[in-house]
Amino acid sequence: MLDDDKAAREAAEAEREADTVPFDPAADKAKADGATAVARDPYGADRSLGNAAELDRYNPPPKPMALLTLFDGATIRPAMLRDDVCILAGTGGVGKTRAAASLAVAVATGGKWLAFDVNHACMGPVLHIAAEESEERLRSRYHAALTAANAWDSPYRSRLSWRSIRGEQARFTEPSDLAWCSLHRLVMAGWLDPATGERVPWVLVILDPASRVMDAEAEKDNAKATAWVALVERLQADSKACVLVTAHTRKANRDGAELDADDVRGSSALVAAARWVAMMQPEKKTGKVKVQLVKANDVLAWTVLADVGRDGYLQGATIADKAKQPEPAAKGNGGKRTGADAPKWGDDGPD
Repeated sequence: MLDDDKAAREAAEAEREADTVPFDPAADKAKADGATAVARDPYGADRSLGNAAELDRYNPPPKPMALLTLFDGATIRPAMLRDDVCILAGTGGVGKTRAAASLAVAVATGGKWLAFDVNHACMGPVLHIAAEESEERLRSRYHAALTAANAWDSPYRSRLSWRSIRGEQARFTEPSDLAWCSLHRLVMAGWLDPATGERVPWVLVILDPASRVMDAEAEKDNAKATAWVALVERLQADSKACVLVTAHTRKANRDGAELDADDVRGSSALVAAARWVAMMQPEKKTGKVKVQLVKANDVLAWTVLADVGRDGYLQGATIADKAKQPEPAAKGNGGKRTGADAPKWGDDGPD
């Protein structure tokens, strides 16, 4: 076991060295100029148009692939989609970074997050970019997250990667910003598979937290906030990864009152642009933490109650209310669970 752990550490260090691209301001500036040109011509004649003539009446396009699913006893429902920009917000100290790390472990190893299963068709590499955590703190976070998830024996834990940018100038609002070009390059490089030596696209990218990677004015100015969100959406579109952004809530709402999407700190444009917003909040009466989906497109609404376990990681999560207006599961089987393939809801969706 000690030899296995040593080999894993050496492989991780080798991966980090291979994944370190020298900072090249000239190259980044050239990429920024190209990015600006694309951003200024979204309606360019060289871009193809979708057309209804391409649609088949009897063969509807596949539904978006689910990253997280929930089995309600009869059907498998999507709880989070692979191709979304998502926000996980919460009060100070509630455990947003721990929850994000737990999600990363689940996606990389195929485990559970809260009460949800990871769609096995979406298992894959995860990148956690942390602007408030040091490298040492991130290592400690993921050590505890792997322990809480009982995932030390998973052959896939090398898919977990992180990068601390604490103390760096990491804010961006425009595609010409060097921070944006550096982030885009890092994400688009993908994960280096130590077994094959090939680059693999990230399945999940975590930006933690939003306040450290957006311009300070974007928290107050709708136009700048919209521009920032547009870049995050572009990062998602280019990488095909789900992008999860952690966010704080407004200070005035840290008194135990019920939180909703309007309580996410910053401009209203942030929440308006996100397609999935979940709020974390401690329950004073029960000592549990409530995680509630307060905004979603094309997935069921849910509320989860969880206990605070070892090292602050959430455990024993249960669904607190029934799904509202759920979308049907995969086509062709009536949404019913069918043996070993049941956890793979969305196999017919785009990857």
